[in-house]
Amino acid sequence: MKATSKIIISLCSLFGLITCDVARGSDHSVMAQESCGRPAFTFKKTMVAWCKAEAYCAGSSDEVEVCACQDDPESAIARIRVDSGAELVKEYQLEMSGMFFADDSFRLDAFGRDFDGNRVYLLSVMDSVSNGMGVDYWKTAAISKRYATPFVDVEEYGSLSFAETLAPKAGSCDAVEGECRLLVSRWVEGHEAGRGAGLYLAGVWFRLYTGGEPELSVDYEMPALSRRYLYSFQRARGDGTFRNARQKWYKSKAAHETNGPYPFLK
Repeated sequence: MKATSKIIISLCSLFGLITCDVARGSDHSVMAQESCGRPAFTFKKTMVAWCKAEAYCAGSSDEVEVCACQDDPESAIARIRVDSGAELVKEYQLEMSGMFFADDSFRLDAFGRDFDGNRVYLLSVMDSVSNGMGVDYWKTAAISKRYATPFVDVEEYGSLSFAETLAPKAGSCDAVEGECRLLVSRWVEGHEAGRGAGLYLAGVWFRLYTGGEPELSVDYEMPALSRRYLYSFQRARGDGTFRNARQKWYKSKAAHETNGPYPFLK
């Protein structure tokens, strides 16, 4: 089981206010689409010329196509290619046990359009599951026919981590209304005054920046989120996992917003 990060849940910022110029710079980010976070394509088993074994593929050949290949299951290395027509956009290599190399370990979900009008998708890969709580660990990247970002580590993608369309808050310097963002959630240990130590789900909103090298990065205009893992949350988590449905845990009265420090970020 992967070690959990340790934080102290605090409602006081340790870093002060972050200005719009620092938070956004001159980067462009992804535009909204009503299908934000919804499954766009399903991965299916097939054969591709560059893979020595059967591969799992999803997408459209006239836009963007993703194929995952494990040439040798004993090596525990998976190659994941993002292609646009005959052009290779990016190839990832991930450590991935053969037991997880299956169609339900890959997702390709809608993530709106960028400022050039290209459709953007979230490519997510589940590469392990913990003992005990059964936390599934994913890697998520934003891809289009022009680029593919580095992966971001995400826990329980599809239920406790997911893409969501958010409206900017009053006074925000975000000019894109209803922008699609990714809620990156992870389990962490922490404590609150008067409550002692406990297990929390911590979440941070990420957005796509394409002003330089495209990447999924923290949106510092949005607050960090946390919710203590109590019995009520345990039931909601189990229901979301069973139905493979988004659990908007951050909207609960038991959840807290904080302007900093941002949990699990280096």
